[in-house]
Amino acid sequence: MRLCGRTINPRTTRFATARATPRAAPRATPLIGRWLITALLAVASLPTSIHAFQPQAQGPVATMDDSILAREGLPRVRELAAAGNYPEALRILQNLLDNDAERVIESPSDANLHTTVRSQVNAFLLQTPELLKRYRDQEAPKAQALLDAGDLARAETTRSLTQPGLTAAARLAQQRLDLGAQGVIAAHPAVVPIGFEAERHAHAETEG
Repeated sequence: MRLCGRTINPRTTRFATARATPRAAPRATPLIGRWLITALLAVASLPTSIHAFQPQAQGPVATMDDSILAREGLPRVRELAAAGNYPEALRILQNLLDNDAERVIESPSDANLHTTVRSQVNAFLLQTPELLKRYRDQEAPKAQALLDAGDLARAETTRSLTQPGLTAAARLAQQRLDLGAQGVIAAHPAVVPIGFEAERHAHAETEG
């Protein structure tokens, strides 16, 4: 084989071949880089965020109906009553009855037992005769006003240890008994046949 006037043996002659030039890997754009950094930082901070929302074991955990106001107010009332500061003690007690009467709080004798704020306020008043007397003198006119206005539930809930409050409780009990009696009578098995027979008899007379 002749090439440019020279004899070339293809078996012994090596020909230079072009080598493929490796391409550089595409560089990430600045936007992708910033997004990746932000994602990594968010993942790194995730355990801290979860830990921050975990409930703390320190202190009492309030429930939906738990009265924080009573937990702070009742010990204060005991201190005021022991010191003879009855007006301030009565103000706090009535505030508890007006706002948190049906909420619950731990029993003084058993932390696992929750009773209503109203029951604990009334129990404290009954255990303190001088405070109870002042309470009745102060709150009886307000209870009477509620009774006269027909607000039996509020008179009974907030001032049940006064005479008007007791009257309101008796009237509410009678109303509930009446409603219960009506429900029992309406559901009695003998009532349906009697009503059916009366209606059939009236219908027969009309046709006759």
